Amino acid sequence: MRNFGECGLGYEVDFFPVVAGGAAVAVRWGRPGNYQVLVYDGGDRVVGERMVDHIRRNYGTRCVDYLVSSHPCPVHSEGLAVLMTNLQVRQLWMHRGARGPSGPGSPVRATAELEHWAQHCSIPIHEPFAGAVIGPFTVLSPDRAWYDGHLAPAFGTKRGLVTQAVDRAARLVRLSLGLWGAPWNVEPLPVSGRTSAECESSAVLYAEFAGRGVLLTGGAGCGALDRACASAEALGIELRHTLKLMQIPNRGRTDNVSSALLDRMLGPRVLGALSRPTKSAFVSLPQQTSLLECRLVAAALRRRGVVTFATQGKHLHHSHDMPERDWPPARAMHSDGA
Repeated sequence: MRNFGECGLGYEVDFFPVVAGGAAVAVRWGRPGNYQVLVYDGGDRVVGERMVDHIRRNYGTRCVDYLVSSHPCPVHSEGLAVLMTNLQVRQLWMHRGARGPSGPGSPVRATAELEHWAQHCSIPIHEPFAGAVIGPFTVLSPDRAWYDGHLAPAFGTKRGLVTQAVDRAARLVRLSLGLWGAPWNVEPLPVSGRTSAECESSAVLYAEFAGRGVLLTGGAGCGALDRACASAEALGIELRHTLKLMQIPNRGRTDNVSSALLDRMLGPRVLGALSRPTKSAFVSLPQQTSLLECRLVAAALRRRGVVTFATQGKHLHHSHDMPERDWPPARAMHSDGA
């Protein structure tokens, strides 16, 4: 079993404001004179350019040790090509073998473009399957068998009209409950939400820095997060006790989480949990995005002692034992029902 407490180093996590959606995250850890950097998704090309500037100016380096594409989606991966061509990237981690249509914006096209730029820049490519180690991070999901046998063959497929109608109606009910408010003991989340195979293929990463856990989720849905919890438990990781920062997947859509899953990850609801929060959650949202659905997820997290922050045009920063940046504190997302 891996000793996750061995990385007794300072660390910082930056979530960059996104324009068209997706996510862009950078992590730095270590000690002065001996830092390493991991980038997890890069947003679109505009966001990628901002990340390059930030890494040069605030991290004081032109090197990215690990570049990770969580899943094949252009608004998550386009910016990674910008980093590969403007910085020294030592490793690219991405899933290969995407199938389905190869038109603009497709998973196949996104994967092919990343592979092209990596080969052009002579960057070695590794695949982030469960159990792989990327610096201080361990991949919790997906496992190769699930990816090859179930997820990749379903890329590009759409749900049937009846299923879409049922899901849409269920979402409207949840949003209505969120709009009018729900009592503390009522949590309007699906029993088991459905999302795309591409999102479920997200590489879910976990690291601990001196016992402080960081969980990166990309666009993972209930299936991927459930498998990630199983992997963590098999490794002896108690997420509900170790997590300090988690990424809320896929713009905070309610389809990506369930009450049972949040109980497994964070512990059960506790009345008055907001008065003693112990964890933070970051979510990537474009500036002009409705917060109603995300607020339902934020309220569920509040009931478990987690405070949520959204980018929405802002840069979010989380750190421990790292140089101060003298930036103003972020304002937590308002949510009801905690």
